[in-house]
Amino acid sequence: MKQLTLCLALGAIFLALVSAGIAQQSGAAGKAPASKLPDEVCKAIEQYVAGIDSARTVRDKAEREEKYAAAQKALVPVLSRFGKTYLLEEITVYAQHCEEVATADPTDAKFEKLVAQRLGTRSKLLEWCSSYTPTR
Repeated sequence: MKQLTLCLALGAIFLALVSAGIAQQSGAAGKAPASKLPDEVCKAIEQYVAGIDSARTVRDKAEREEKYAAAQKALVPVLSRFGKTYLLEEITVYAQHCEEVATADPTDAKFEKLVAQRLGTRSKLLEWCSSYTPTR
């Protein structure tokens, strides 16, 4: 009976360690591109973020969505040219977070979390190009 309890305890510890390792790997996958991004890609990402930021000030949802689409349309060819289209999904999450904030009720308890997600996503995108920013 003691051996069974010991085996179960060790198994539980092992599973906890394995699941923690998997969680760290999946969280790290979205942190940054594997290699340094070319300056032109960084410029396009910064222009995308600026376009989305300017769209946030528009009250009309249809107009905001047009600006989101225009920012993405300008970004896609640059990502394609450098083989970085795999980043598009992560980059466009910023527009989704901005839209969630724009349509949320500021008195809602979730509003602060939505703003934090938007700011975190923005920071992550600009951090990808931290080496580009000082060189311009």
